[in-house]
Amino acid sequence: RARAALATVIVDNRSAEPLAIFYRMTTLPAAGTRIGRAPPDSITTMAPVPAGEPIILMARTGTGAELELTPRTFDIAVAWVWTIPVNAVFIDRVGAH
Repeated sequence: RARAALATVIVDNRSAEPLAIFYRMTTLPAAGTRIGRAPPDSITTMAPVPAGEPIILMARTGTGAELELTPRTFDIAVAWVWTIPVNAVFIDRVGAH
């Protein structure tokens, strides 16, 4: 059986918001997979994400506003740090279709 190709995402949440962190595949509908939570002003390691194929990382506030990165591909077995700045702008996507 082949081993899964995984990468590690570490979230450096410098914002004042507690965040839920998700990823979604670029090849699938908009449903996301939750990989962890990042308390305000913290550095937290998330659950592993798929490596070797493009995914989109998202951070969601308690009110549902989101911060979304452009699609990126992670190298296998590499740790990547996503720094969310103190002045990050979260967008309310409710009704934005």
